[in-house]
Amino acid sequence: MMNSEEREQRATLIQEFRYGVIAELTNQYLAWGEVRRLIKEKAEREYDIPYSKKNRITEACIKNWLKSFRKYGREDLMPKTRSDCGNCRNLKAEEVTELVKCLEERPELTATACLKKLQEQSKITSRLSTSSLSRLVVSLGMDRASRKQKVSKEKNLKFDFFYPLECV
Repeated sequence: MMNSEEREQRATLIQEFRYGVIAELTNQYLAWGEVRRLIKEKAEREYDIPYSKKNRITEACIKNWLKSFRKYGREDLMPKTRSDCGNCRNLKAEEVTELVKCLEERPELTATACLKKLQEQSKITSRLSTSSLSRLVVSLGMDRASRKQKVSKEKNLKFDFFYPLECV
């Protein structure tokens, strides 16, 4: 999972790429026919698009980037984040709370095992795919490794050490 610094660096790189594509088109002295010709020309090229498997850009996409740039400036070329990022649409808030509670109480269990246990107890009635469950657990910072690490840190006594020769 990316941290905020990596995410910001990635977004900046994408923004710079987008600006690089439309920079030539921002010249206010170009006639509209010339701009259309340049857009068509740019759409026919192949690009090394950062963080994408695609290598072509459509004319409509270039026009949208140009329109956004003219209306809002360079900042609008940043990729947008989804408003529902990290949220699970299949589970209700109460069900998510129950799942988190179960994961905190039983860190040795996997998220799938907790989900099945809660479904058997009828505390969760929704169906959830394993990939959706995984995304939810990671977005909550409740993945199994971090839960187990948290428990092991809590069990660490005052004069116990994690690593050999740490006391020296």
